[in-house]
Amino acid sequence: MSLTGYPFDGCLIRCRVARQQAGVALAQARACVEALQRQSAALQAEIRDCEAAWAGPGGIQASARRFVTERWQAWRQCQSLLAEAEDRLEEASGAAFDAHRQQRRFEMHRDRFLAQAHWRKCRAGYRCQDDAALEIWRRKGGSR
Repeated sequence: MSLTGYPFDGCLIRCRVARQQAGVALAQARACVEALQRQSAALQAEIRDCEAAWAGPGGIQASARRFVTERWQAWRQCQSLLAEAEDRLEEASGAAFDAHRQQRRFEMHRDRFLAQAHWRKCRAGYRCQDDAALEIWRRKGGSR
């Protein structure tokens, strides 16, 4: 069905673009969260391995302790970044949902507009040329 010829052209096109952009942002946010989760798990595994390998009878050696402390700091920083990324993911998810809802709203307006225009033409005695509009009109309860 053509998008030209009804008053919602610009709105619907903007909604589709916004929905596409929201989808891209959502995918990027998901990828960021997943990467940070993998990094966090890798740091935790490295910390456990270091603590287990370098713990001697007198406890962790000084150089090992410094290395493990650095890893814990990196892990905490990763957790902070992960929390921020999860917030961005939640925002992107909401934006994607809003864009989808807005697009559906304008599609309903378009369908209603086309059905009404078709009904007016049929009522005036014109032969229907627009199969898509005719189908919408029939779904809305019209008959020929």
